[in-house]
Amino acid sequence: MTRHHERAAVIAAATAVPATVPTSASPAPHLLDIEAQAVDVLTQAEHADVLLQAVFDKLDQMERSTPAAVAINCFATCAARAVALMREAAENIIGSLKDGGAA
Repeated sequence: MTRHHERAAVIAAATAVPATVPTSASPAPHLLDIEAQAVDVLTQAEHADVLLQAVFDKLDQMERSTPAAVAINCFATCAARAVALMREAAENIIGSLKDGGAA
């Protein structure tokens, strides 16, 4: 898989997940705090996706063989992977709280 395809796959996975809102009806305040933090992570991930997409759009306009473009592409692709992992972890936390798994 080329960097371009890998980057496109990460972006597609990140944008395919809709934003989540708190769903827990748990009376435990610490669980509500955990859920609120997970929702905040999802919101910040959406912001990071927008910024990363802007970086990728600029990279597409650059000469790709320059050392700077290669370094920026590598960094941005790694950041996109990290954002996707953060999103997945936050969704798992919210899912566990919703299912009562953390109670």
